[in-house]
Amino acid sequence: MMPLRDALAGGALGALVACGACGTGATGPAPLHYTRLVVTGDAGSTAGIYDPSILYGPGAPVGFLTYTSVPSQAGVHTRIAASTDSGRSWVYVGDVNAVAATTITTTGGDTTVCGATSCTGVWVHETSSLVYDPADPDTMQRFKVFVHSYFIADRGTLAYHYGTLSLKPEPFPGRIFSWQVRRIHRAWLEREMRAAGTADAV
Repeated sequence: MMPLRDALAGGALGALVACGACGTGATGPAPLHYTRLVVTGDAGSTAGIYDPSILYGPGAPVGFLTYTSVPSQAGVHTRIAASTDSGRSWVYVGDVNAVAATTITTTGGDTTVCGATSCTGVWVHETSSLVYDPADPDTMQRFKVFVHSYFIADRGTLAYHYGTLSLKPEPFPGRIFSWQVRRIHRAWLEREMRAAGTADAV
């Protein structure tokens, strides 16, 4: 997992940001400016929040953010936040998944994970990607969250090779978002549909 500040300082993005001075006669790279990502109401992410994935449509009254919450190495999971001010601030609104205790049987006699072929530990989730799929016929599954889920042994071994790419449809903004966010989103939908002459469908 890479903190947002490190991601912003990456070479490719740094070069792109530096081009803000291109064509202005300035020489040398433009200075990088970044702000710490804070999610109001996020409790328990004592080791930080990472891996932000943002979905904020042009003109939309609300945007969505999934991110990795890290209370501890064995507590990594995915959360959702919302913004109603074009991303200037974010508010925690729910969890996408939770850490789960599990037991795995390793393959090929592998004992590197826990010293045996049967290992106890937890299933954790990180590095989410939030997408909107307007073609899904089920309107309650058009928002989708992809995450990397993998096993951590009780003794602390991070067994990335015993993992998977997980998909979880999310019926938000209806189910998990606060009444205020639902109200704002509904008002925006009603306005858009009135403009299209289809307000009765809301």
